[in-house]
Amino acid sequence: MIVKTAIVFMLSVLLIAPGVADTVELSARPAKCIALRKGQICYQTITLRWQAELPGDYCLRVDDEIVPIKCWTDSNQGVTRFEFASKKNARFHLNANTDDEGIAIPLISTDVVVAWVYKSRRAGRPRWRLF
Repeated sequence: MIVKTAIVFMLSVLLIAPGVADTVELSARPAKCIALRKGQICYQTITLRWQAELPGDYCLRVDDEIVPIKCWTDSNQGVTRFEFASKKNARFHLNANTDDEGIAIPLISTDVVVAWVYKSRRAGRPRWRLF
């Protein structure tokens, strides 16, 4: 069963995904989250939009999370908001769900970059001196 699923997945990626991925768009706005200092958590509401030429079942995921942010059935476009809270960059993926076995084909991804205004303070440097 596992071998069958793996073969179906590989064939789907090779045969279906390249043609579909050419007609799929995914964007995240804003694409940059700015924290005050390096190492702090950056908080931002991200608007994720996608559009595909063909209607189908699609799910939006962040990085390696198992639970999707949102899924759409028999749709060719979608918009959702995501409350972003992270110290590091994140990659959002749009996957096509092909069948009832839960096989998802990754179609396209986009990144949200975390930046900061100030670098963290240098450790070990005193803030004042006696002499």
